[in-house]
Amino acid sequence: MSACARSPCACVAHADPVTATSSTSLSTGGQAQADPDKVAGAIHDLSTQENPPVRIPLGSDAFDALSATLQARLDALWPLEKLACSVAIDRAPEEG
Repeated sequence: MSACARSPCACVAHADPVTATSSTSLSTGGQAQADPDKVAGAIHDLSTQENPPVRIPLGSDAFDALSATLQARLDALWPLEKLACSVAIDRAPEEG
């Protein structure tokens, strides 16, 4: 099962922004997950920043879903650190 099927909020970043905001991130199962006025305010505030983020999880459900996904990826990455670093090009010591 895809991440989209398990968690509607997990795919908001890749969905049509208008549809995603109205159908996925703001409501799930008929119960509001985020206050639309607060969402609009947050988006406005972010849009005025010099370097606003490209994607932002709005709502605790979206934040929790994203956080869990990223943590799972990190957990899968760290055991590969030694292997990843082992293939680096050996450089000759610099002459001093």
